[in-house]
Amino acid sequence: MKTKIALLLLLFAGNSLTAQTVTFSHVKIHRHRSPKGHSLADREGVLTFDDVNRQITFHNAMHDRFDEDIKFEAAYDSVIKVVFDSTTHIRGEGKWTALNFISTTGIIVASAIGAKNVQDNWLYLEYKRGDHTERVLLMLPNGASSNVEQEAVSRFSARVVTSDFPEHSQDIPEGQLQSAEFKSKFAVKLDKKDHPFPTNKPDKATVVVVCPKAGLDPGQDQLKLHANDRVVAINELGSYSFAYLDPGKYRLISQSDDNDSGFETELEAGKTYYFLQNRLPHGRTVLSRNSGEVVTYLAADTYLSEWKAK
Repeated sequence: MKTKIALLLLLFAGNSLTAQTVTFSHVKIHRHRSPKGHSLADREGVLTFDDVNRQITFHNAMHDRFDEDIKFEAAYDSVIKVVFDSTTHIRGEGKWTALNFISTTGIIVASAIGAKNVQDNWLYLEYKRGDHTERVLLMLPNGASSNVEQEAVSRFSARVVTSDFPEHSQDIPEGQLQSAEFKSKFAVKLDKKDHPFPTNKPDKATVVVVCPKAGLDPGQDQLKLHANDRVVAINELGSYSFAYLDPGKYRLISQSDDNDSGFETELEAGKTYYFLQNRLPHGRTVLSRNSGEVVTYLAADTYLSEWKAK
């Protein structure tokens, strides 16, 4: 009997030594305040891998009582899918434009970080909560992204997916795009009532493209999406579009008033492809291919773009 107790104590001690709590600060969460709402709440907080209680959690760093619906706790065993993705966008002029920090002299200093490109490192998480599935999207600090991914892989292994698409956007030199569609004028109206999403068609390639708000108000600045010199979608800040294309090779270009950016890709019938038309400073744009999980999550915070030629 004493031998069994000793073995149990040794086993418990071994588990205690391997169990740990790993935290990451300055993580931002994007989460819907209500199932039917389009607006995403953005808050900064702490992401924790809690091996003692076997759960992953996020809590608002300020412990704001009005943000109880922003935090989440998910048991390790309840996690269905973890997706790591990244993209580039313009930093908005909202609450994240100026951050305060304490200098070595103890003086609070305002850091002007508006109007610059930002590399977003996304962590998308799906987990079971009762009889339904919860989704949450986190933005990771640049210096912590690889460490968070390592921690996630060590706990969720095969449930972790890292998006690594071969398409990489490049600016198109001025004058190379001669199609009349690049000079055409269009009218855009945002549908703030309905929020339809495309259905998959077996004989077509489905293209979904989202222009996130990036902290700015919806509207302003049209961004055209060209497929082989033909306009197939037009977005404004805070809108999404979709199109059905014949399978084949395409040059996809995101066009703004200041630049054209895109890449070549091959689209297959029966598949859906997801893109972000990211806004950059001074009216510029960059097109990126991203995971369906991240794009559809961000699309829920946008409105359908209804566009037509003037």
